[in-house]
Amino acid sequence: MAIPYTSLDPSTTPNFTTPRTQQCWVEYPFSYANDSTSKLYHHLMVMPGDLYTPLSYNYTMDTYKPLGSLFPDDANAFWVGDGSVSPVGDNLVQFDRMFANVPTARTEGAPNYNFTFPKTGANGGSTANFQTVLNSTDFTVTNGIPETEFKMSAANSTFYNVGDEIFVNSGSGTYVRFVDQPDNNETELLGAYIIYSKAASGSNFLYHARYNKPEILSTTRQYYHATHPNFYKRITYTRENGVDQRDVDSLIDFRYVKTDDILTVETANAFAVESIDSNYRFEVTDQLSASTNPSLREYNAIVGVNTFINGEPESARRWMGNIWEFATRRVRAN
Repeated sequence: MAIPYTSLDPSTTPNFTTPRTQQCWVEYPFSYANDSTSKLYHHLMVMPGDLYTPLSYNYTMDTYKPLGSLFPDDANAFWVGDGSVSPVGDNLVQFDRMFANVPTARTEGAPNYNFTFPKTGANGGSTANFQTVLNSTDFTVTNGIPETEFKMSAANSTFYNVGDEIFVNSGSGTYVRFVDQPDNNETELLGAYIIYSKAASGSNFLYHARYNKPEILSTTRQYYHATHPNFYKRITYTRENGVDQRDVDSLIDFRYVKTDDILTVETANAFAVESIDSNYRFEVTDQLSASTNPSLREYNAIVGVNTFINGEPESARRWMGNIWEFATRRVRAN
């Protein structure tokens, strides 16, 4: 059986002097990561071997869409190569002409990674994780024990869970006072509230917390407070004054850049602590302090909100054509 469009006779219509699609299909290279937008178009093509030439990496699948392609034009799909160029007889070659979108960025889980964390000092450090509640916060007395009910957004609620001790941020002018009626004698509460209930409430979370002091208030007392108070959770660190090397969980971020000059793309560095002298000169150090970048306080805040830091410098490799893949491993700060 003859292969369609294989005649080299110029009198034959159509003659086979340009590549023609014999079969085409689309691949989703990152479908495992729930990415349905990054496509790799395949076109199995045949043409005279002596006329074969590759395309340019800047050619797109609209102006230069293969003849006989069943796909609609895609101006965001770039030629990334011809795979498996091989002879099929009668001076013809067959190859897989591929066009690809620049893939979208994604993050994937990775195995635990051994990372060396900076020194924090013999006494460790501490920080306060502040979060703002939604709407007004109710303070009441239940069986003589002060309690509070409040809501937090889903994002803020990540850091507050059952069993946590939280404090009202009185530094911003928000005080909680329980007032006797009718003589208006005030009792100001400065201690911690312990969260004993956390439940989804629409797109937010509803909390209940109980005052942790043994003070018993009269149930006739009423609350007085400012609206929208901030709560904070104290976080204390007591690591030894030494470089701390340990296995921690990690992630890998992938991003993609189309470029003809890889040297023009700026890449991210690994996390580092820098000391700053009086002449504003920077030097990498393994010891955190109040004057380093980041400072001890800033680093403790990073740890307090479970942030990931770059564990390695960002690396680059050619993905396909002139589309480059950049990978950054991040580790959870400890």
